Amino acid sequence: GVMTNDVGTEPITKRPITVSTPLIATENYYNELFALREKLRSGTSAYTCIEGCLHIGMYRGESIPTVAPVAIKFVVEQATENYILIDWLSIIDQVSEPIFAKPFDREFVLDFLTGQIKVMMALDIDALMFTFNVFGLQADWMTTKETTKLKEMGLSKQIVTFNNKGIKLTLPTDGDGMGVLGTGIVSKILYDNILPSNIALSMLNSERPKLPGIDDKA
Repeated sequence: GVMTNDVGTEPITKRPITVSTPLIATENYYNELFALREKLRSGTSAYTCIEGCLHIGMYRGESIPTVAPVAIKFVVEQATENYILIDWLSIIDQVSEPIFAKPFDREFVLDFLTGQIKVMMALDIDALMFTFNVFGLQADWMTTKETTKLKEMGLSKQIVTFNNKGIKLTLPTDGDGMGVLGTGIVSKILYDNILPSNIALSMLNSERPKLPGIDDKA
């Protein structure tokens, strides 16, 4: 498969594909998380929005039961109906980079894992599509019919959908090079802390287009 030897078959077109070594260095938003942690030293809640699409709230003390469950949800709901909201503690159930592998200090990791600090994140999908488009990766809603067709190929679990519609990502390097917004891309943003713009640039600079949302962990 693609994950082991960089060569595989594209699920939709059945064409052979090659997953190239990334030509763009990975950019994380760890600094934003460090900044939120610093704000918590003088207060019980801190908030930021990254690249207009990723809302992050960090909470401690009295804000955990009162503010954390509602604040980020309220903010993102003002912008869109299409969003993904997570309690970041769910990272421990993910196959992504573990919290211990990240460049956080021991105090933060322990506070986070013991519930002294809570982190909530919401990804505004409409704003994410806008960010992708700004950086040259064309993101468009698929029709219900197109989405159903992909699901019938057994890709239901990998495709992110809202109102039965997925999102196609078109790469200008190849006329029929198309990917979809899948759980892998979302996981890279939420759990691997990769900037959305960096994901767009990485896809645009790959030697061949692939199905980035489906190949995921390559």
